[in-house]
Amino acid sequence: MRKVVNLVVAVFAVLAFAGSAWAQGNAQAAPEKQSLREGAQEAAEAVVADRVDAELAAPEDGSGQDEEKDPSGFRVFWSDGLRMETNDGKFQVRMGGRIQYDWTFFGDASEVDPYVPGPIEDGTEFRRAQIFISGYVYEKIEFKAQWDIANNIVKDLYFGYRHPHFGVRFGHTKEPFGLEELTSDKYITFIERGLPTIFDSSRNSGFLLHGNWDKFGYGVGVFRDTDSSGRGQNIPTLPDTDIGRLSGYNFTGRVYGLPIKSDDGRRLLHLGFAIRRGPREPSISTRFRQRPEAHLAPYFISTGNLALENSTIASIEGALVYDSFSLQGEYKPSWMKTEDGSNPGYMGWYLYGSYWITGEHRAYRNGAFRRVSVNRPFLEGGPGGWEVGARYSMLDLGSDTKPLGSAIPGNRLDDITIGVNWHWNKMTRMMFNVIHAKLDQEATIWTFSWRGQVEF
Repeated sequence: MRKVVNLVVAVFAVLAFAGSAWAQGNAQAAPEKQSLREGAQEAAEAVVADRVDAELAAPEDGSGQDEEKDPSGFRVFWSDGLRMETNDGKFQVRMGGRIQYDWTFFGDASEVDPYVPGPIEDGTEFRRAQIFISGYVYEKIEFKAQWDIANNIVKDLYFGYRHPHFGVRFGHTKEPFGLEELTSDKYITFIERGLPTIFDSSRNSGFLLHGNWDKFGYGVGVFRDTDSSGRGQNIPTLPDTDIGRLSGYNFTGRVYGLPIKSDDGRRLLHLGFAIRRGPREPSISTRFRQRPEAHLAPYFISTGNLALENSTIASIEGALVYDSFSLQGEYKPSWMKTEDGSNPGYMGWYLYGSYWITGEHRAYRNGAFRRVSVNRPFLEGGPGGWEVGARYSMLDLGSDTKPLGSAIPGNRLDDITIGVNWHWNKMTRMMFNVIHAKLDQEATIWTFSWRGQVEF
């Protein structure tokens, strides 16, 4: 209990001072911001210093003990985020987040305008602005709470049992489905994920069993569809959703293996398979729809509203890393059963390649890609990390199940995306994408997107 109290006091001290510094900074000139940041660091150090003084207060006969040897003591440090940890490593708290700021410019839209409802206009947005707190208590119990401020969406909100081979999570977390979806948006190669990821359920609330070995891993769970607040109920009057997130349960499983892994991950071959099946509630409409890999664009294709009884979606995934070069692809077929007895099927796939001009390589861990460490960071005398990539993706939502008069008549979308990423360091990058989208293999449009991203 003493350890927990110490750690909680430190967390609240840092948060309180950070909030005070932020409020004062809004009313002060820019030169004062540096002193506020330094003050926040000094406050955190003061908390630790006070704790050290209290623990080191001991009789002169030497019956006291050194803080460094006291397992109940803790330290505050930076390691890809602010961390606080007890000396014995049994308790840890980490705080951090990300900001993703986007600009999008569209070319001539005259060919697609007749088919797409809503305007196609240039714009800017904070695609994501997220904060989180995570950690573990008594070494084995993990937790994480993550919130997207820009979109007012609950992301991760779970707790569980930490184990390398048989971990368990309870709450709102990612379903084990899809390589690109399970790779954080902080580390994906292009600004937006490929077209077929519309079939990925991303996060839902439920129970997940997962484990990883050196060359094998798995995840299996039962999840209930939830809204953006993490609530799941069959309430037909709730706002319309993209893929029927409030209409049933999902039984989801994924396995992957590494037939090839050498040179500390510089050369590897990843193969995986996932499947998600679940009953739907026909009285609640389900809809699949997609944009042309530009979030500020309107939806180009849609199935229209479907009264599904059940759905099955599979994902076949593969990735190759050979030094600075990599390939990645997924194929996603689906099978649906509607209330009227029809059996529509939709599918999509993507394939892309990337190359690090400056010699880095994609980093991989536990079935997904992770943060890349830049060899020579920008602003530290180096050029930063430069990565180029090209992707083709296709999504076919079919027209046979669309109701008459559907607002979006399109049923197939093909995209070619060229991307350039400039990593200033491992926490900051600039992304540039040029996208050529073709609707129903006829109408086309060009899009240019830029993103600035920082982690903290």
